[in-house]
Amino acid sequence: RNFAKLLDYAKSHIAFQVGLVRKQHNLETTEGRVNFTQESAKILASLPSEIERDAYVNEIAKASDISPSAIRNEIAKITGETGEYTLAPRMYTTRKRGEDSGLINAKKGLLQLVLTYPEAASALQKSEHLSPEEMGGGIFGKLLSISFENAKTSPADLIDLFETSEEQQLIAEIFTNIKEFPTKAAITKALTDMVKKIKLSWLNSRMEIEKSDLNAVKSLHFQIKSVNLLNISMHDG
Repeated sequence: RNFAKLLDYAKSHIAFQVGLVRKQHNLETTEGRVNFTQESAKILASLPSEIERDAYVNEIAKASDISPSAIRNEIAKITGETGEYTLAPRMYTTRKRGEDSGLINAKKGLLQLVLTYPEAASALQKSEHLSPEEMGGGIFGKLLSISFENAKTSPADLIDLFETSEEQQLIAEIFTNIKEFPTKAAITKALTDMVKKIKLSWLNSRMEIEKSDLNAVKSLHFQIKSVNLLNISMHDG
C-alpha cells in the first residue's frame, strides 16, 4: 500500500488541518496572518504533547511571521490556566440527527478497512451485506462506492476527488492511524462487526420512516433479526 503521496500531502492529521487553514488565508496581509495564527492555535490546543505542539508553533511562526511566544500565549488563552484542553479544533462530521459518535467511528473505520485492504472491499461487495445507501449516502456512501469500483485508489487520489476542505479533512481523518490486522480472521471480524453496527442503524432509521406500512415493518423486523447472523468471509473476495 503506497501512502507516500498522502504523507507528503499531510504528514499528520494536525499538519493537514493547519495546511487547510493556511489555504483559507492570505498570508501576505496582516489580517490574513492573524486569522491564520488564531485558527491554528485552536488546532494546536488539542494536542496533549507539549513537544509536538512546540514543533508546530515554530512552523506556524515562520509561516505567519508572528513570534512563537505570541502563539503560545494564544494557545494558553484557549486551554486555560489549568492546562486542560477546553477547546478542540472543529472536526468534520456527517453526523445526522440521532447518529452517535460510535456510529460515525464505525463508518470511518469501515472505510479505512476497505480502502486499505482491497480483499475486504471485494468480500463486502460480493456479500451484498452493505450498500452505499446504507452508509447514509453523502461522502460516506461515495467512498464505499469507490472502494467497490477500485479498492486500490490511494488516499491522495481520494483527496483529489473532493473539493471542499471539510471533505478532504474527513479523508485525512479516515487514514490517520492506520490499523493493521495480523490475520484474515481479524480483518473478517472487524469488517463484520462494523457492518452489523452500520446496517442495524440504517434498518432502524428505515423502521421509523416506514412505521405506517405494516408489510414494510414486518420485512424490516426480519432483516434486523437476520443481521445477528450476518457473516462476511474473506474467501468471498
